[in-house]
Amino acid sequence: MLKGKPTEYGTGLIIYGDLYDLKSLYKTVSEISDYVGEENPDSDLYMSMAYSLRKSWEGNREEYDVGEPEYWDIKYRGFNIYWPDFILTLNLIRQRVGYLGTNPEMQANIYRLEQVGMEALREYDEVYGEKYVKWIIENKIMFGPYLLQILDEVRLNHLSEKNGKPRFKRLLQNMKPFILFSKEHSAMVKKLEKQAEKYKCKVEDLKYSGEIYDDLKYKW
Repeated sequence: MLKGKPTEYGTGLIIYGDLYDLKSLYKTVSEISDYVGEENPDSDLYMSMAYSLRKSWEGNREEYDVGEPEYWDIKYRGFNIYWPDFILTLNLIRQRVGYLGTNPEMQANIYRLEQVGMEALREYDEVYGEKYVKWIIENKIMFGPYLLQILDEVRLNHLSEKNGKPRFKRLLQNMKPFILFSKEHSAMVKKLEKQAEKYKCKVEDLKYSGEIYDDLKYKW
């Protein structure tokens, strides 16, 4: 069974399962990525998740106890994903699946992914977690051209928050730039356009290096 739990410091979600869980979800995410095509920016999100799933079952990520005393000798494998990355990926993948028909395995995997994410949000903080579940259900993020650049900024803001509950409680505010026609979205686009002008490149070419996140000294 695919499982999930929040990381200790409100930074993200741990997704883990047995070999068959991970391979089945990998197949689903890869098929959606292939359907979307490399020309669409959200394809990178699905490819990133697929990569983490593959590395997990290969033993290059983390191992976790199943959690039940009678199964302590059984180890599940999985990976960490930042909350903004997970919520964005889940929101968009739910929309993509709606265009792909009713493949039972695909539908089951996405429903389960959604469920473990929502349970983990509520587990970390019942009140704020419920707010975020409602946000996921009620909001539809648009497939905009600056999607990955906005994610970079949102992720940076998320990781810049104080470790623990303060970071988790600021998640909804930090996610607002994803909502088209919001003032936060407009402000973010203007910021990105100024950065692109400064570096003499297209907005779509802007990308933070991994080191900028490491310098924040955040904890998972």
